[in-house]
Amino acid sequence: VGDGAFEQFHVLGQVTDPRSHILSSGDFLLAQDLSDHLGIHVQLLSAALKEWEADLRIFSIEHGGFKSFPVYAFPAEGGASPIPGLKDILSILYPMKNGWGVSFWFISPNALLGGKRPQDLLSTEVNRVILAARDEAVGVTHGLYRSLAKP
Repeated sequence: VGDGAFEQFHVLGQVTDPRSHILSSGDFLLAQDLSDHLGIHVQLLSAALKEWEADLRIFSIEHGGFKSFPVYAFPAEGGASPIPGLKDILSILYPMKNGWGVSFWFISPNALLGGKRPQDLLSTEVNRVILAARDEAVGVTHGLYRSLAKP
């Protein structure tokens, strides 16, 4: 994401840096922390994350030279593999967004989702989130925030 492309983010009336908001939200974890969260050995998970990311089954954000992965990519009721519909969403969004842009899209309230955030409906209403991603891809921006385009 280019410098200055998305300079501020409104959270509960406060203006904050969007990257700082995402990094402090607890929604993204390093592989070691994600392995603890999911109860999977870190070496097995690290290998799987590389494969899943190459296959667009998951995405990451990079900060300080380290990749972090979204906790919400995994079923809320438990499971060691990403939610299957996430691949459809990433296939739609990745041509126009990088990991940070996708993460901003997932945290932004979306009118097609009744003002809810895509990340909050991913594990329960994935088909609606796929439709919202398609809508985003055709250039219609919903919610309070404008998503970032890939540089």
